[in-house]
Amino acid sequence: MSDELGSSVRKHGPDLYRIAWRILRHADDVDEVLQDVFLEALQFSQRERVFSWIGLLKRLTVCRSLDRLRRRRTNVSMDGFELPSLDRSPLDHASDRELQMRLRQALGQLPPRQAEVFCLRYLDDLSNQQIAGTLCISASAVATALRKARVKLTELSPDELSKGARP
Repeated sequence: MSDELGSSVRKHGPDLYRIAWRILRHADDVDEVLQDVFLEALQFSQRERVFSWIGLLKRLTVCRSLDRLRRRRTNVSMDGFELPSLDRSPLDHASDRELQMRLRQALGQLPPRQAEVFCLRYLDDLSNQQIAGTLCISASAVATALRKARVKLTELSPDELSKGARP
């Protein structure tokens, strides 16, 4: 492994895990995605010079997480099971889980660039400028992709979301 990649993995590994977790919410999927990301980054670095390791790693993490989300079945193991807290009602927890599931399904239906930008903005809390740097696109392209993603997400009906989910 390249020294720069190894250093970046040690330094930014927890951030990358958090990005993948926010998209997938399943530990085994996150672990597999990160293994794929690190291998892909190493292979990329052997072909081309890497100017921003964190940018490359974040972009690969979002892309591979979205790829896995699109391929995922709706059945998820109990790894993702959370116990409800006492300060919220079971209905609130059920509603939250339903919204999270629908958002994941909707993200899987967005075009890749829109999904990447949306995840980096709202799941990793990056600014438009930071996203532009990470994806090597202009800030106006980021703003356009975010707008299109928001429009597409609000247009998706519950029926369309259930079509995107695999049994």
